[in-house]
Order: sequence, then C-alpha cells, then structure tokens
Amino acid sequence: MSLVENWRDAPRWYSTWAFASIATIQASVLAFITPEQLAAPILFYPSWTWGAAAQAVVAFLAVTGGIGRLISQEPRADQ
Repeated sequence: MSLVENWRDAPRWYSTWAFASIATIQASVLAFITPEQLAAPILFYPSWTWGAAAQAVVAFLAVTGGIGRLISQEPRADQ
C-alpha cells in the first residue's frame, strides 16, 4: 500500500468528497430508513429528529462543498 502521488493536494479534493457524501447519504442511507425512524428524536439531543440531523449534515456538506469548488484548483509551483 502506498500514498497517491499528489497526496499533498488532498485538501483540494474536499468538494468531491462532500458531494459524494451527499449522494451517499440521500441515496443509500435515507432510502433504507423508515419514516418512523427519521421522526424519532435523537437520544442525547431530543429536540432534533434523525431526519433533521440528516438534513443538517447534507446542508453543511452542500455549502462547504460549494465553497470548496471556489478554491483555485491549479497545481502548485513545486510540482
């Protein structure tokens, strides 16, 4: 096992990771959770439901992924 050649550029990959995570959360995880489970309160934060938490995570990833897209993706000079 070895690191990818441009491992120092990993922070630039964030937007791709964020948008892939959104697709995974919405398509895979939420598709298998029942409406009753989504409406259930979170154990240590009962004012939120699991559905609200999932929406908050997706919104956070969408905003930060969009900001990540605005960061210059040009290669560094030392490469």
